[in-house]
Parts: sequence; structure tokens; C-alpha cells
Amino acid sequence: MDHLTCFFPGLLALTIMVNGGQGSKGSGPGWGNRYTLEGLAKEIMETCLNMYFTTPTGLGPEEALIMDGSIIPVTKFYLLRPETIESLFYLHRLTKNPKYRKAGWTIFQSIEQHCRHPTAGYTSLESVTASPPSRKNSMESFFTAE
Repeated sequence: MDHLTCFFPGLLALTIMVNGGQGSKGSGPGWGNRYTLEGLAKEIMETCLNMYFTTPTGLGPEEALIMDGSIIPVTKFYLLRPETIESLFYLHRLTKNPKYRKAGWTIFQSIEQHCRHPTAGYTSLESVTASPPSRKNSMESFFTAE
């Protein structure tokens, strides 16, 4: 799974909020009535959170394999992507479930701990699986833009 997939739960949640809940039933090949857009958003977010919370840094890798219920980091660097926290924000607004707010705060604390540069901004990480992680000494512009 690619880290950018973690943007999708927020997109679904925002779609539901903008449409006032209308059209929140999923449709597509093989979906039947199994998923609502909210249910799909929650399930994808659970996978994203598992990508984060199974690493020593508490930050998600850029890419991971999901095999037999395990998450295996493949591309281990972290680029300060804001998509997961943004999706958590929208899911909290939609569901009012404090779980999403707390998860966002936990990720923010991990960013502060591992990515904050002592004199200037934040930095990407070489590997989320190393403790302590080595830093890339670069900050992507999207980190503060989104």
C-alpha cells in the first residue's frame, strides 16, 4: 500500500459531509451492500494507522506490503506527508469518534519527536524502522502547504 492511499479516507469523509450523507452507499463490482463510503473510509484508515503504529518511530513508511495481516515496510523513508492526519481530521469531524483525534495527536507527537529540526523546521526520515531514525535534512514543501 502506498502512503498516499491514506488521503482517500479523508476524501470519502468529506464527500459524505458535503453531500449531507446522500449517496454514501458504495457501488461497484462486487460491493453489493457490504460497504458504505463511511465504512470503507474507516477500514482504509485502520490500515493506514497500522502502517504508522507498527514502526518504532510511530510514523508510516512510504510503501508497505500487507501479507497475512502483517504490515511489512518496503520503502521505509518518511517524507512528512500530511495526508493521514488530514484524513483523521475529516473522519473525526464526520464520526465524532475521539479515536481519530487521538490518533492524529499521537502521529503529531511522533513528528515532533523524530522530525523536528532543533534550529529550523522539520526533516524527512531515511527509515521509519530505525530507532533513532536518521534524518534526510530536507523538508518537502507540501508539509506546510497542506
